[in-house]
Amino acid sequence: MKTIIAEKPSVAREIARIVGATKREEGYFEGGGYAVTWAFGHLVQLAMPDGYGVRGFVRDNLPIIPDTFTLVPRQVRTEKGYKPDSGVVSQIKVIKRLFDTSEHIIVATDAGREGELIFRYLYHYTGCTTPFVRLWISSLTDKAIREGLRKLEDGSKYDNLYLAAKARSESDWLVGINGTQALSIAAGHGTYSVGRVQTPTLAMVCERYWENRRFTSEAFWQLHIATDGCDGEVVKFSSSEKWKEKEPAMELYNKVKAAGCATVTKAERKEKTEETPLLYDLTTLQKEANAKHGFTAEQTLEIAQKLYEKKLITYPRTGSRYIPEDVFAEIPKLLAFIGTQPEWKDKVRAKAAPTRRSVDDGKVTDHHALLVTGEKPLFLSKEDNTIYQMIAGRMVEAFSEKCVKDVTTVTAECAGVEFTVKGSVVKQTGWRAVYGEEKEEITIPGWQEGDTLTPKGSSITEGKTKPKPLHTEATLLSAMETAGKEIEDDALRQAMKDCGIGTPATRAAIIETLFALLSAPHPDAVSYKPFHDKGRFICDTPDAVKHENQKNIELSISGVILDDLQLVTGRCADFVTGHALFLFFVDDDPALRFGKLVAGFALHRQVSFVVGIEIHLFIRGHAVQTAYAIIGHSVSLTFKVRMDDDSVVKERPVVVPWSSRTPLPPSV
Repeated sequence: MKTIIAEKPSVAREIARIVGATKREEGYFEGGGYAVTWAFGHLVQLAMPDGYGVRGFVRDNLPIIPDTFTLVPRQVRTEKGYKPDSGVVSQIKVIKRLFDTSEHIIVATDAGREGELIFRYLYHYTGCTTPFVRLWISSLTDKAIREGLRKLEDGSKYDNLYLAAKARSESDWLVGINGTQALSIAAGHGTYSVGRVQTPTLAMVCERYWENRRFTSEAFWQLHIATDGCDGEVVKFSSSEKWKEKEPAMELYNKVKAAGCATVTKAERKEKTEETPLLYDLTTLQKEANAKHGFTAEQTLEIAQKLYEKKLITYPRTGSRYIPEDVFAEIPKLLAFIGTQPEWKDKVRAKAAPTRRSVDDGKVTDHHALLVTGEKPLFLSKEDNTIYQMIAGRMVEAFSEKCVKDVTTVTAECAGVEFTVKGSVVKQTGWRAVYGEEKEEITIPGWQEGDTLTPKGSSITEGKTKPKPLHTEATLLSAMETAGKEIEDDALRQAMKDCGIGTPATRAAIIETLFALLSAPHPDAVSYKPFHDKGRFICDTPDAVKHENQKNIELSISGVILDDLQLVTGRCADFVTGHALFLFFVDDDPALRFGKLVAGFALHRQVSFVVGIEIHLFIRGHAVQTAYAIIGHSVSLTFKVRMDDDSVVKERPVVVPWSSRTPLPPSV
């Protein structure tokens, strides 16, 4: 008998049907000389520190570096700590029995690094010595499975893939366990989660936040003139220079306004070719699904995995945007299939030879780029259909013709000021016609150097420089993908050039982990419920909070998000900016005795991990200004109580360990 092991029951069911294993047994299918069993993802994992006799967070135990890592069945958390998952233990027993009684094993876990690790950890944990071969396929269609079973490969071919996965798993353990314990011990309270990929990702978010927060916007002024163009259209020139001071800009504007003509000093015309976009890999699909449809990275991955298991698309966890030559041979048939779908009717050119920009054997990694398989997409939900059609549409774009434009740039001089305008005319719409992106830009008349233009009007505009925006999931995925490009060390930068941090398969989970860590309610939230009615709920708003005999004072809070700074309770009323601060005060004493202050941040995906905010608050007719700077595990506070005449009543700096259980100073 031969045993086939798949990564999940749904995949095992499809393979069992192909090989004729139709009899259902406990934990596997049997028939036709095969037993087809399955895992539930990682059934076996590295043991936690207590598996090596290390209990609790103790400074003297660090660093924790096992001589040999121990494998244990997947654990679940209970009130008494972690214990093996009973369902996992039962399935491992089934798998071990099948492995031990088989002539050889066919490994059909997902064809990638993690899929290889899932099997190898099981293989080593069960002490199995049965020889194994590898089923390596990129889709779950009947044709792909049958071809894969005819071309099984020796398991040793994938030893290096396993070793890479093992190294990643152990490095995650070493960084996560030691980093989390070290930071938590240093803080003196709470648990502060650290991860090999998770923490650099959070650092990028915080760095962008501070870059945005500390940006100083500067005003600038720019001049414009308008003249007649083609077919009654108006062509608007803008000054090449922008002025930081208003006076010189106004002086030049008056001169331009008084001038009766402008002279063309340069006219350039050239053909511009826009190459077709490459096919999707998982990360690019996640970025565009987030930017265009608001899908989270995790949501896109879940949908893509579902479509894969329904045989509608190829393997989703791919990091390649190219396909090999043998797959390219199937593209005309797939494009013809897409053309039969109502969404793409008249978008696919009949019998046209597909272009080859996305074809490169050398750039295909474990799996080629995402493709539809030719199976009809029936009964899909709106969200599932959106992702499916994105993949289909990108295929049509990727194999269409290039977009060709005539681009014209004209420079003119008026009253000593240089103005420019740029326009284009589409000669060949090509791939941009797929989504109707063939709109023409400004059409520039055939002006030549030396021509005189008569301005119809002039204007001056004021603008402001803008900071880099806060990360969205789309931009954060890009940052993770290209992490390291700004590293000064040449060797390190080159080492990270093609990998970034995380993988297409794990980046979504990392982002979701950060959301879970940074926005989950605090365990002690219930104990603060009595403060809601007595306290004051304040949400981020630019509008002043009005109250009799009170003066609006701004309170700034900034710092690094740690686990103890989590949303306690309440609701976020401002989903435009996507962040809010919840403060609860008990001001039961006219002398401004403080009860407890609980601060937390409501996170919104389009803003990501905002750690600073401005609000207004008032206590007992006095305005209170508090400056927070959260550094490590302490909070530096400066209390200022001001009366309506702006006189400072009291000012007192203090430094206290930050904890939701720690009350603020009893008085100011």
